[in-house]
Amino acid sequence: GDLRRRALGVSAGYKFEKVKFASAIEYRNEEGDGGANEGVTRRTWLMRNTLGYQIDPAWRLLGKFNFSHSSNSQGAFYDGNFREVVAAAAYRPVDNDRWNTLFKYTYFYNLPSTGQVDNFTNSLFDYSQRSHVLNFDTIYDLRPWLSVGAKYGVRVGELKSRTGGDWLGSRAQLVVLRTDLHLVKEWDAVAEWRRLSVQEADDSRTGFLLGAYRHIGEHGKLGVGYNFTDFSDDLTDLSYRHRGFFINALAAF
Repeated sequence: GDLRRRALGVSAGYKFEKVKFASAIEYRNEEGDGGANEGVTRRTWLMRNTLGYQIDPAWRLLGKFNFSHSSNSQGAFYDGNFREVVAAAAYRPVDNDRWNTLFKYTYFYNLPSTGQVDNFTNSLFDYSQRSHVLNFDTIYDLRPWLSVGAKYGVRVGELKSRTGGDWLGSRAQLVVLRTDLHLVKEWDAVAEWRRLSVQEADDSRTGFLLGAYRHIGEHGKLGVGYNFTDFSDDLTDLSYRHRGFFINALAAF
């Protein structure tokens, strides 16, 4: 059946000296019109916020708060909720611009709606998660043509079925070792060794990722590569479906 959506959104941004802030909020009202959706209504609130503060030339603080909340006339089983809180600090010493480091904490809660379907299994996402994730990511330019980096992440989280039940522990650690080769003026090659350890499942997986990037202007590059592992370096992504080719776009400022 058809779906009629009415939505209202407001966004605003602020920038002054060392502070940058942006926010947006949206309200949606959806009504089913015919078919299986006849008479079904859903109301959704969505919001996103980003904050940046330059402490000094070397340190920058970053923050993010995003959420969505929906209620469905068919009951709580059909609701979808999402919350993400990020607090991060980026370090790039002005007297040594070869070194870049990021510290990041993320709180992540996700209850997928029944409208979200796994493209690989064609089934519903039938679980919700709430996780605390800490990440440390650094890279250093050893030579103009060679950079080395490392990433360490740890997740302390919980999972449960969307139909109810108790929260079950879900803890994991991620280690990534990275090498970047600046081959010629416009081209870079990337190689990563990755290891994911999941405590409750007593499972460890190891593999490589390879990629090649072409610079586009001074502030961007586009890459293609192959992930030989089946897991993501995003610890809030609990699926094992990431093996294969990828395309990645990066921007710098």
